[in-house]
Amino acid sequence: MQDQSTANNSPNKSNALTIHGAQSHHISGLTEILVSSFYNFPDLLTWMYPCLKLVIREDLRHRLTHHPPLHCCLVALNQSETDSEIIGTVEISLTPSFWSQKSEYPYISNLAVKNSHRRQGVGKKLLEKCEQIAWNWGYRETRLHVLHNNDSAQQLYVSSGYKVLGIESSWSDFLIKDSRRLLLGKKLY
Repeated sequence: MQDQSTANNSPNKSNALTIHGAQSHHISGLTEILVSSFYNFPDLLTWMYPCLKLVIREDLRHRLTHHPPLHCCLVALNQSETDSEIIGTVEISLTPSFWSQKSEYPYISNLAVKNSHRRQGVGKKLLEKCEQIAWNWGYRETRLHVLHNNDSAQQLYVSSGYKVLGIESSWSDFLIKDSRRLLLGKKLY
């Protein structure tokens, strides 16, 4: 998948946001964004970051080289005339429905934007690209999960047309405060 979207992210800069299919040379940058977006260990446990990065990097490498036909990992790049910086990522794949093994829907996961580029429309553009991919695959609905306490992500999804389909709890609720997940869905028209 080549250049999917181009938009200026600031009228005062010559940089442009582009969205592409992720490739193996993006793995290190994607790993950094995923770790910084989804994991925040206390100082006492910072020794875990190198191990976590290794696991995520190898998982990404596997998914980029052995993915099923209906799977796509996207990378958002902030491109200038001389450089390109990875500022976001998302994945979309076809998975069985949580409630029914018969129905399938495109599932969006791992949406992450670099801290310095949040609230600039990058996440929204990545979501829109996923919805376009789902449409091209012949599906008219996408779904995703978000943590119950992740207000900024919920705001992004709701403003993009996603609606809550259910609230899921798990055994981890006893270990991690507010680990409930919301299942969200959006009909594509």
